[in-house]
Amino acid sequence: MSPYQSHKKYHRADKNESVTGIILAGGRCTRISTNKALLPLGDRPLILDIIETLDALCETIVLVTNQPEEYDFPVASKVRDIVSGKGPLGGLYTGLSVSETQYNFVVACDMPFLNSDLIGYMLVGCEKFDVVVPQLAAGLEPLHAVYSKACLEPIQNNLQRGVLKLQSFYGSVRTKYIQQNEIERFDPELRTFFNINYREDYQKMKALIEGQES
Repeated sequence: MSPYQSHKKYHRADKNESVTGIILAGGRCTRISTNKALLPLGDRPLILDIIETLDALCETIVLVTNQPEEYDFPVASKVRDIVSGKGPLGGLYTGLSVSETQYNFVVACDMPFLNSDLIGYMLVGCEKFDVVVPQLAAGLEPLHAVYSKACLEPIQNNLQRGVLKLQSFYGSVRTKYIQQNEIERFDPELRTFFNINYREDYQKMKALIEGQES
């Protein structure tokens, strides 16, 4: 058995067969000097909780990574970047290119507090849009968003022009912005969007989890 084999079991009857879960794990992690996705969370890597959350919601999971040998998770397909050195936009392009579904929930590999109910809310009616993205007072959260394959062409155009900001193509597609007051119905503390950039963030994550458990 893989050392990363899940010990959690989800029994969700409402898996969405028309949505793929895409996890972007291709970053170089220069600010933390280690693979953030594999930081230990108890006796498990952090990314396994993300995989399990998406596995309860999506029929298929794709992990975009340039180090596939570092991941041994039976529930996720692993793919390398189609275009290298293009950051998260290149990872998004890869994930959408290999996905077999029109709609996809895309998330970063270092967000340990995903909220299943919020994701489910974002997926409701997503077929009417090409992007469904949270809009907080602090800004957009493009690495916790729904994307359709209709985004592929404008993303490709931006990649060719060297425009790598994730939300730079939103004006070219049908985009729905989920407002903060809607999000707070599911996650009043907005913990969903906590991510790990520095060692201090990792320590804060552990403290938050210990507080939950106590």
